[in-house]
Amino acid sequence: MKEQVYMLAIEKYKGIKDAAQSLHISPPALSIFLSNLEERSGVHFFDRIGKQFIPRQEKFIWNMQEK
Repeated sequence: MKEQVYMLAIEKYKGIKDAAQSLHISPPALSIFLSNLEERSGVHFFDRIGKQFIPRQEKFIWNMQEK
């Protein structure tokens, strides 16, 4: 459940800083979470354009919202 909330926050705020603030965690903690998740799954969920995070797989994000 925590993974879903974190991923949806990154998608909503299009970045780590604002997403972390909304989740009341530090940006480095959220960044480490995302890096670890991507490493474990072998999938990059976001394209990084500057500091903006754009969902790479829209289907993944929408499937998480439905759960």
